[in-house]
Amino acid sequence: MKPQEYKVHFETVTPLRFGDAWLENKAPFKTSSIIGSLRFWFEIICYLSGITKPYDYTINTHDRYGKADKIHKHKYNVILKADLKQKEFRDELIKLIETSEKDCSTDDLTIELLEKMKIPLPARVFGCTGWQGLIKIKKVEISKIQRNQSYEIFTSNTNPQNLILRNNEHLYQSNSKRSDNYIRDYFYGYFDVIFSTDKNTAQHILFPLLKFIECYGFIGGAWNLGYGRVKVSFDKAEVEYNKFSDYAEFSNNPVSIDDLVENVDREIDLLKNKKINNKLRLFIRNDSKDFHGETVNYLLKELKKEKIYIRRHRYNMGKYEKYYQVFGSKSLPVHGSKVLPWVREANNEEKKWEYGLISIIDILNIGEGDNGKNEF
Repeated sequence: MKPQEYKVHFETVTPLRFGDAWLENKAPFKTSSIIGSLRFWFEIICYLSGITKPYDYTINTHDRYGKADKIHKHKYNVILKADLKQKEFRDELIKLIETSEKDCSTDDLTIELLEKMKIPLPARVFGCTGWQGLIKIKKVEISKIQRNQSYEIFTSNTNPQNLILRNNEHLYQSNSKRSDNYIRDYFYGYFDVIFSTDKNTAQHILFPLLKFIECYGFIGGAWNLGYGRVKVSFDKAEVEYNKFSDYAEFSNNPVSIDDLVENVDREIDLLKNKKINNKLRLFIRNDSKDFHGETVNYLLKELKKEKIYIRRHRYNMGKYEKYYQVFGSKSLPVHGSKVLPWVREANNEEKKWEYGLISIIDILNIGEGDNGKNEF
């Protein structure tokens, strides 16, 4: 299981955003952000596949006072339980090395022991306390930078029912009238990432994971704007990489990438939170007559407006706790948006882009064992 280096070529489909919300981090790329994005999507894949179970997670809650000072518990942080007990791990590894065959490498025995100690697969691959993981980034190389003018689209910070506000200013922070949905600094172009991992992990986890992200996922930040969509290609590709199989728990439970996603016919179906048979949900617009623009920024702007209209409608229906879980909140408990603008290049000559909205709302069920479904 000797680590090797693998170069992966990235091409932006939508702009990439790295750094914090107020542009204080000027570095164009943060390797921790890329690895964090990969880990996020791999945890989702393992959850949707049944590889990780509700008991693999711990839920932190935030107390909020309601009417008559009644305390309500709000889930705000779901964490994969994966703290490695160092002394136990070290002692068991020594025993395993002493009793194993001579041709077994220490790395192979380490992975065997981590599985035996019930460290969840995402933590074995991407690391946890006491274990640095199997996939690392050695270097990021920018090969071409393209600068396109960003778009200006705002919603009210104080009242989600207000009309969309437009402005040409470059805002460093949100103010009382506008949200911070205008992001000036972003990257658009081509770059290479040098990953370090063993061949088995590269072929059966890293490459299929990157292909999943190419089809449905995002990297970096500002996903609520549709930022972070990329295309990938590999120097050492051997197969199509359209499934997870022949690796750890996936050996007995192979999963096709497309089987993790349910295509829906109505935007309202994006908001159905099924607690069994969890999937991502994708709504693809087929009516090109409404979107006449050919640029990605135009599509993102229109999809953002479409999302805002859905959000307003749901806000008027009440259920505010669920509303903020689905559409995001910066106040405690903090939530990221679970309905995201989605764009990818079409594989036909009739149209250049496929576009719509993708929902990751079923991740709200992580750590819970309830059955049934709940339409927000």
